[in-house]
Amino acid sequence: MLKQLGIAVAVLCLTAAGLCQENHFDVSLGGTYAFSKQSSGNGIDLKPTAASGFLATVRLRFRPSSSFQFNYGRTKDRQVYTAAPFTYSVQSTIAEFTGEYIYNFAPHGKFEPFLMGGAGVLVFTPGETFVNTSLSGFGAVRQYRPAVLYGGGVDYAVYKRIGIRVQYRGLVFSNPDFNVHSLFIGGKGHMAEPAVGVVYKF
Repeated sequence: MLKQLGIAVAVLCLTAAGLCQENHFDVSLGGTYAFSKQSSGNGIDLKPTAASGFLATVRLRFRPSSSFQFNYGRTKDRQVYTAAPFTYSVQSTIAEFTGEYIYNFAPHGKFEPFLMGGAGVLVFTPGETFVNTSLSGFGAVRQYRPAVLYGGGVDYAVYKRIGIRVQYRGLVFSNPDFNVHSLFIGGKGHMAEPAVGVVYKF
């Protein structure tokens, strides 16, 4: 799957490169802060910790009000599962591979607001695992979760081709269990992700 995503990104970049002279292409890099909602099911409570991360984007505008964007994001948090009398903790690296449609509307001066909607995949990669406060392995493995993305934000032109992008992003996905049966909750997780980044327009 990751190989196919890499090919898709390469095709997008090559296509965008041919449009650079028309100012239809931009890239951005910024920071995020992710808040994931708590979930419960099957007698287990899941409380992910909040965490900072980064977000890189490639945006291709094919109409004045319409764009397509590909995102790569990365954050590290801790997924904490409580099933009394045990607490299981998984240090988790979350990688995001998503794409979405961007609708730009009502530009005013240096401000250009936008809405977004799309989908992709989140990759949960476990690090150290703990049972209660003791380092302990319980078989957690990497897990892929399809995700739906929505949100909105605004671009602010700072100087010539350089701008600032402020946005809110929401991701909806099935709660991870790292293929450990005793951590299965079911249901949907939600990650709220405000982000601020620098944009360069070609």
